[in-house]
Order: sequence, then structure tokens, then C-alpha cells
Amino acid sequence: MLLGEQDATAGRIKWGANLSIGYYDQRLDDFDPDASIIDEIRAGRPPAPEQQFRDLLAAMLFRGDDIYKPMRLLSGGERARVAFIELLLDEPNVLLMDEPTNHLDIASAEALESAVKNFPGTVLCVSHDRYFLDRVTDKLLVIDPPTIQEFDGRISAWLEKRRSLSAAESAPVRDRGKRTEATAQRVPVNTPRKDNPYKRRFGRLTVAQLEEKIHETELAIAACEEQFADPEVMRDQAKARDLHARHEELRGTLSELESEYFSRASA
Repeated sequence: MLLGEQDATAGRIKWGANLSIGYYDQRLDDFDPDASIIDEIRAGRPPAPEQQFRDLLAAMLFRGDDIYKPMRLLSGGERARVAFIELLLDEPNVLLMDEPTNHLDIASAEALESAVKNFPGTVLCVSHDRYFLDRVTDKLLVIDPPTIQEFDGRISAWLEKRRSLSAAESAPVRDRGKRTEATAQRVPVNTPRKDNPYKRRFGRLTVAQLEEKIHETELAIAACEEQFADPEVMRDQAKARDLHARHEELRGTLSELESEYFSRASA
């Protein structure tokens, strides 16, 4: 919708003046398979010294004879890096990025992170990669249908805030307000949990299993939220009601998983 490829179901979208928008998506098949890397990024662009192209390629980890490798031989991560180079060559001042680290290995993700951090314009990024988001963003738009919350700060700060709110809401009412300041100062910050982990919903999971479960739940939430944008689904009241209930259930599960995960980190 931001690119005008789909109509908004409500409200309106208005971009500012003098904006040049570049879009980085997950599709990596819009290349000439027989072209070399350097020929691919040159195609359709004004002539420039070869060293200018080489410098940009080197910044994205293509060095020496690698730049003559045909596109058909590139991995998904390499094609993603080429796509980002082409985007930078078009000199946009706004970047829209859709799951930019999906196809990347660690080295490619680090190169992309560095390029995004050095980008002089505005970046609007949708991603489930928490580490990447924490490194490159300083403001969040948290979509929690039917609301959108704006948060100034990194995703780690947002998660910590949400964890604190969740812990405060789940604390027994009778225990609130009883602890004096002097008593609170005597409680160690990193006191290990002494309750039986088998009595907690996710207490049996290892940290690695919790991370995997959190990732799976986030993907399920994202799938739900995609359906919120489907007019056919939302016109069916029964489907919309079931979808909203499923979304709320997943959000609750994610909150429990993160609470368990962060309690391990502080133990």
C-alpha cells in the first residue's frame, strides 16, 4: 500500500515532497541469470568509473574476481546483497525494507547492517529479526490490531518495558505496596527463581527451545496480522472474530514465552 500497489482499505497515505523511495523486498529473481555481478548493477544506470562500482561491491563483500561471477551461480544471500547494491545506486532518500535478512548468512547480514546504519535517509523496515532491528532502528511502530503504538527506542527497550508491565500486571494484588523501600534494597537484582519450573507453562523448555518457540509464535502472529489486511476475511464476521481470538491467544503465548525467557536471563 505504501508503494501504491494496493489500495488502502481505510484512511489515506500521503508522502512528503521531494522523496525518492527505494523498495527492498524478499523476491530475488529479477536478475539476468547470465549477467556478471558488475554488469548486472551497471545495467540501465548512467555510466560511472568502474572503481565506483567496485568500491560499493567491496562494501557488500564482493571483491576481486567475484564481481565477474554470473548471477545464476549466486546464493540467496549473495543475490540479496546485489539487490541492495542496486537499490543504493538508485540513490533513494527513503528505504522500504521487507524482511531484509531473510536470505542472509551472518557475514551478509553484518554487511547489510553496516550499509543501513550508514544510509543518510529514512529507513522503514518490517522484520522479525530482533537482533537486526535492535542494531539499526531507533523508533518502533508496534502493530497490535486494531491499534498501532509508537515507541521511541530500540526493540530491546520495548521488550523490557513490555516484560515489566506484564510482570506488574501478574503480581498478586495482596503483595503490591507491601514492600518498603528499605526491604526492596535488600533483595538481590539477580535472585534466581525458586519456584518449581514444571508448574510454569514453559518452565521445562531450555533457553534455545524458548528462542525457537518465540520465533515460531512471532511468525504465527505475523500470519494472523496479514489476514487482518484481507478484506475478504474481515467482511466475514465469524472469520474475523475467530482470527482476532487466535491473535489474542498468540499474543498471550508470546508474552508468557518472553517472560520465561527474560526470567532465565536475569537468573
